[in-house]
Amino acid sequence: MSKKILRDKNGRFSKGESPNPGGRKGTEFGNWLRSDPRSKTVWGKILTAAISDDDPRQTIAWKLVADRTAPSLKATEMKVKDSGQVPVIVIPEAKPDGAPISNEPTLIQDIDAEA
Repeated sequence: MSKKILRDKNGRFSKGESPNPGGRKGTEFGNWLRSDPRSKTVWGKILTAAISDDDPRQTIAWKLVADRTAPSLKATEMKVKDSGQVPVIVIPEAKPDGAPISNEPTLIQDIDAEA
């Protein structure tokens, strides 16, 4: 007998419940692409174009590589104590792969205070 899946009053799955605990299966095309030995050759050509300053496709190759290696930044709300005097943009610190990301702001030293 299968386990009953719990839902809230709006019909959404309760936290920690899923009708598909194994996750979504890969597509037939994606599985074929990953298993095809020629895919390494294709990525080799893309990387070669990305590092070759004479290749006219360099910027396209950069985008392909960046889309696969660097995560997209997502907007997050951060509470920052602000005096309202100088507008700033807070860029989160780089974290090693798999490290938890904190929404706590990091104090950055005022550049004008040093001068």
